[in-house]
Amino acid sequence: MLKPFRFALLLLLAGMTVGIAAAQAPSPAIPLKHYKADFVVKELDAGGHLVNSRSYATILATTNEGSPNEIRSGDRVPIRTESGENGGKLAYIDIGVNIDCQHVHEIDQKLAMSIRAELSSVPAGADLKSTLDPIIRQFKWNADVLIAPGVPTTIFSSDDVGSKAKIQLEVTVTAIQ
Repeated sequence: MLKPFRFALLLLLAGMTVGIAAAQAPSPAIPLKHYKADFVVKELDAGGHLVNSRSYATILATTNEGSPNEIRSGDRVPIRTESGENGGKLAYIDIGVNIDCQHVHEIDQKLAMSIRAELSSVPAGADLKSTLDPIIRQFKWNADVLIAPGVPTTIFSSDDVGSKAKIQLEVTVTAIQ
């Protein structure tokens, strides 16, 4: 009578061990894919003709984890906050291009991601050393986008409130083999 009981107990313990191991085993990982993202900031005149463009690139991995990919390009500009002896006090602000990409994953052979972009500049002729507050021109966009690989896609577009120009952000993603 004791042998069948031991055998049943041994089977029960073995089954529990296999069940616990299966519950703790990681689910099969989805292989990461990598893409090159080419961003182009375009400035168009009132007639829609290209006046200026600037290019930025980064590598993206298809994952929902971790920090965003970041592109930072620009200058730290001193701004006078108080006048006084020895020139007064200065603060520094970042002027340029910031592009962040996060939550990159594939949906139906397209690349989905959250993109936050900020473009800022000091208008030509602005005097940053004056005691007057400087004018900083700024564009901010934030959206979830779906991009077909190999197809240049305008993801953001805004009129420049200081002129009749238009600013656009275009992205092209290419799979890396």
